[in-house]
Amino acid sequence: MKIITACVANHVEALGVGLYLQGAFPQFFYVPSVPHSSQVHFAFVAEFEPGEIGEAFPVLIETRQTGHETTAWQELILSRRETEFDFDGFPLYGHYVEHPEAHFSDEGAYEVVITMEGKQLAIARYGIRLADRPNDDEIVGEG
Repeated sequence: MKIITACVANHVEALGVGLYLQGAFPQFFYVPSVPHSSQVHFAFVAEFEPGEIGEAFPVLIETRQTGHETTAWQELILSRRETEFDFDGFPLYGHYVEHPEAHFSDEGAYEVVITMEGKQLAIARYGIRLADRPNDDEIVGEG
């Protein structure tokens, strides 16, 4: 199993056999003030080789400010086909969405990291900046 892409976005959903992304891969998000807590919308795509289909893969997902404290949780990624439609030898692409609570202590670089058995599989980086509009509670990505 390998992660072929991972990103943060303004909005993510796994719909049917694909991902719906809005505002993906922003350079930064605006927050009204720091410290600030908010959900980070994170999506990734895993590729499973035919021999891996039907297996479960325990991964660790972490949100953190680069070089600072970490919020982490364990996730079990299941690799199963939803239909019988198949091509011999063709990999399975699994679409996954997470909405972790992130804690922004100040402006700067942040990241979401996926590891398995101590090996980094993916990283999605983004920045946090203070908004010019302090009454706006929504985080908004730009880039």
